[in-house]
Amino acid sequence: APAAWEVVDSIAVKDVTIKGLGKALYYSAAKNRNITNFLVDNSVVEVVKDVTIFDFTKGSVAMNFVVKNSTLYAPTATTKSVYSSQSGQKATEADAAAVQSFSFENSTLYNMTYNKNFFTHRQNSQKWIKYVIKNNVVVNSGKANFITSINGGGDSANPVYEVTTNSVGTLVDGVYTDLSANQTVQSNVMGTLVTSDPMFKDVANGDFTLGEASEQNTNKLGDPRW
Repeated sequence: APAAWEVVDSIAVKDVTIKGLGKALYYSAAKNRNITNFLVDNSVVEVVKDVTIFDFTKGSVAMNFVVKNSTLYAPTATTKSVYSSQSGQKATEADAAAVQSFSFENSTLYNMTYNKNFFTHRQNSQKWIKYVIKNNVVVNSGKANFITSINGGGDSANPVYEVTTNSVGTLVDGVYTDLSANQTVQSNVMGTLVTSDPMFKDVANGDFTLGEASEQNTNKLGDPRW
């Protein structure tokens, strides 16, 4: 008979500032642990080494994974996936009727998994996966197509997508490049894209205050602290 799953109601990283992170913020080697709610809220995380931030490659499942009102950034661009369940367990092993949801809402992402898949799934493009991508400022994070990058590179209409207004681009040597033309999957759920330079105040020192006249500021995108 299959091993019983331990159910954990919630794990939260909330109202904290973490500087100099050089290893996983959450790493699970536990098998058969079903985390109902995994939350990062109102927090700033600075990553200084090339590591997977949320590492589920050895076991456990996060059913509702939410990052909101937060900033994840790296002074030097990282290449490891922000989240990975590769070689780990999948949600339907914990619950055959599961819908596994990944949400990024009102958050600022900078230099996270640059030009690589933002997430690495054991299985991507599944009908039991849901993505919620709302009101974020995404710069130098994931591949050019952030929508498919969060799906582990899968260009599939199978997952459920809830995508509203976001800003996605690159910032290299002070030059901002809009990536809105890339943001689509087969179901064409790219949402509304804000295309201009967010005019961050001082990225070198972790200050992502938006330019007062920027469209991102007008639309209240990204981590509210900025």
